[in-house]
Amino acid sequence: WEMEKKSTRNGYKDRQKKEAFVKMTHVGDALSLHQEVLERAKELFSGFRDDRELLQQFEGTIAACLIEAFDQLSNEGREPLKMQSITDSIGNDNDKKLFKR
Repeated sequence: WEMEKKSTRNGYKDRQKKEAFVKMTHVGDALSLHQEVLERAKELFSGFRDDRELLQQFEGTIAACLIEAFDQLSNEGREPLKMQSITDSIGNDNDKKLFKR
């Protein structure tokens, strides 16, 4: 019975990780985060989720992992944002939608 409960908990944790990774990818695309930031954030989230029996503030934890990954890469002297040419961003309606009031 205990093994079955543990298996269910692990399955639930794995599903939560997958959901978090999808959300991270969407945020990363919207903010033009470098793939390294996403990979580091996924590692942080995965380790944190494995350590917790219950995870409260699911989306807050996702945000915290992305912020920490961004900070870590910045502090290592890496570029946490995808490089984009100026001509790509001129007239980009997606930027206007993100910051519309």
